[in-house]
Amino acid sequence: MKEKSKQNIQEIELYKKFKRISVAEFFERNRHLLGFDSPRKALLIAVKEYVDNSLDACEEYRILPDIKVEIDRLENDIYKVIVEDNGPGIPYENVPEIFGSFLFGSKFHRFISTRGKQGIGASAVTLYSQLTTKEPVEIITKMKNKEKGIKYKIKIDVKTNTPIILEKEEVEMKKESGTIVKAKIIGQYIKGKQSVDEYIRLTALINPHANIIYKNPDGERFVYKRIINEIPELKEVKPHPYGIELGYFDRLIRETKEETLLNFLTKTFSSVGQNTAMEVLKKAKLDPDIDPKSLNDDQIIKLYNALQNAKLRAIPSKYIVTLGRDIILKSMENILKPEYMAAIKRRPALYRGIPFIVEVGIAYGGEINEFQYYRFANRVPLLYKPGEDAITHALKEINWKHYGFEVEGEFPKDPMAILVHVASVWLPFTSESKEAIAPYDEIVREIELGIKNALRELSIYIKKKRALETIGDKYKNLYGYGLEVIDSLSSILDIEKEKVEERVKERIKKELVNDIYEILKSVREVKNLLKEGKEDRAVTLIKNMLKDTVKINLLSEKELEDMIVEVINDVKKNKLSLLS
Repeated sequence: MKEKSKQNIQEIELYKKFKRISVAEFFERNRHLLGFDSPRKALLIAVKEYVDNSLDACEEYRILPDIKVEIDRLENDIYKVIVEDNGPGIPYENVPEIFGSFLFGSKFHRFISTRGKQGIGASAVTLYSQLTTKEPVEIITKMKNKEKGIKYKIKIDVKTNTPIILEKEEVEMKKESGTIVKAKIIGQYIKGKQSVDEYIRLTALINPHANIIYKNPDGERFVYKRIINEIPELKEVKPHPYGIELGYFDRLIRETKEETLLNFLTKTFSSVGQNTAMEVLKKAKLDPDIDPKSLNDDQIIKLYNALQNAKLRAIPSKYIVTLGRDIILKSMENILKPEYMAAIKRRPALYRGIPFIVEVGIAYGGEINEFQYYRFANRVPLLYKPGEDAITHALKEINWKHYGFEVEGEFPKDPMAILVHVASVWLPFTSESKEAIAPYDEIVREIELGIKNALRELSIYIKKKRALETIGDKYKNLYGYGLEVIDSLSSILDIEKEKVEERVKERIKKELVNDIYEILKSVREVKNLLKEGKEDRAVTLIKNMLKDTVKINLLSEKELEDMIVEVINDVKKNKLSLLS
């Protein structure tokens, strides 16, 4: 009896220790889940979260982004991160919640192709700031048509997941609208891979519509000017039935404001029209006019199963924000400065009923001196956890030797950069920090196909380039032999030496013209560029392939360019079949 009583007392004492914790308190002890697992990474994540928010805000309000990023080294490992934008500003009453509480945001419940989703990023930086330096974050924001801006200094009450407002005052701001955010954090600044420098550069690469000015802790200033003026158009879409679980479906029914089942199905989900909804309700043996809230558990399960088994269209791809082939090529040319480029955009594929689109760009040679690959999800660079990522999984499936590359370890030795962008209204990440795309089979397979498509283009170019590697020797020998016989020919033919040399050169140039025709005929990217009216880029590409003829002084760079243009004009004028 005493033993049982003692056990009851122990159980009661144990249960007394149970208590509810807030989401802020959870992340306070598990900040690594948000990406703040080292000072070096923390500095990058802080910049990334603020820049992502700035880009999203500008795009939602159809504003071409002008973003300034500055990192100041204060003392020891303490840094001040400052991010300024020209966005719409933040509603003044919402500023404390956005920066001072977790899971407060406008995107989590919406299916829209934005960077941020969870309402975690900005508040995560606030939490990390107060954890490592005990400092609040400072936010200055101004909305259009407001005379003054407002400044807040904010911390988070981790026990209640609510903002602590330390300071609030109106301030003068010269700009019409925009936001400035400042945070003091413990960090570590490095250069090279996985650095803030690389993140900013890659953000400019995948967001060519943005102006980005960046000053790093060493005082170096980088300016990435926008190269296009088209603002990505964000379109919200309703959830697709294939992408929701039974429990979530049940909650939608309990919370709906629709008064009939028919309206609930047609107005809550995408790809469910009147006819489809009636077929689903018929299979579930439910009256279209009854109140959704009146359904019992068995009826909800029957309706859910009938919906899952229905033939439904995928979410249209117009809701997914992509760059497109031309913009990828233009941006790679601007940032990577390669010798050769190819890009493809795949058709939409499906994961759990939600479409996603894979885009691949390949840049070769030029200022690229080693193999590298860049991962992007919804126009955000992914710098960490490559081993967990679907893009890395796909790259490891490629048989590089099949495309003519020398392999060292898992990847080629060739100087090329591969850009892979996966876009969707909803992407599965491996963690809350959104550092890697979950490697589900459907996603990995689609990425692999995209990479292979682009590699085929590059392979054709490289094979042709290698075939032309001896072209310098070819023309050097022709020219050298011609020079050797000039004296003899001049004497035999009784023609001035200069005229003989001129004829020798003309004969060699005629051979070069034939090589240019062969390039136009066999190099697909050259043909594509000419079909698209991008003659300047086609000329540059051919010049790169024939640059050895300039090196041996057979002709000047200008003469080579004129010769290429003349051949292209001849093809266009006479409508030769080379470009078909």
